[in-house]
Amino acid sequence: MYTVGIVGGSASGKTTFVKSLSDLLTKGKFQIISQDNYYKDLSHLTREERKAVNFDHPEAIDFDLLVAHIQMLNSGETIEQPTYDFKIETRTAQTKRIEPTPLLILEGILLMQNQKLKESVDFWIFLDTDDDIRLIRRLERDMTERGHQFDFSIERYLSQVKPMYESFVYPQKKQSNLVISTNTFNPSVIKEISKNLTSKICENES
Repeated sequence: MYTVGIVGGSASGKTTFVKSLSDLLTKGKFQIISQDNYYKDLSHLTREERKAVNFDHPEAIDFDLLVAHIQMLNSGETIEQPTYDFKIETRTAQTKRIEPTPLLILEGILLMQNQKLKESVDFWIFLDTDDDIRLIRRLERDMTERGHQFDFSIERYLSQVKPMYESFVYPQKKQSNLVISTNTFNPSVIKEISKNLTSKICENES
């Protein structure tokens, strides 16, 4: 199994990038796993207590489970991926069955912060987006998709998102194999990457 990791700051366009990439790949030959589904279960906390959790810090992620699942897929085993609901900020009771495939795409803001996970990825891509663009995108997403108030979103960005980006996310740029600007999307770049990944799929099937 060939594994590519896609990292970048919050609202850098990872989901859109992966969606555009997956549209060019052969269905059934790849799986996508998002770090977002591996945030630790917070069902034991109240809604107010969950709001104080720093989701941009590596300690918020269940890396043990994520690494175990990738190892299982590498061994040809099926996994039951947890699912996360960002409106209530905890895991749901549902899981998603994921079968092993020749290609695995991982995406998230902090994937390189776990050494075992970092070593299990064959190729790293960093999505580089200007801070002001990421802030605008994040505010729009938080308010329209996650039901957050403007003041809450700004406070979380200033106290958690921005400092964690500087401490943990941005340093991953220098460690990546490829850096792509996502201030605007470049279809030709995504098309070229899809060609390379298609070649990797063929190699892993032979």
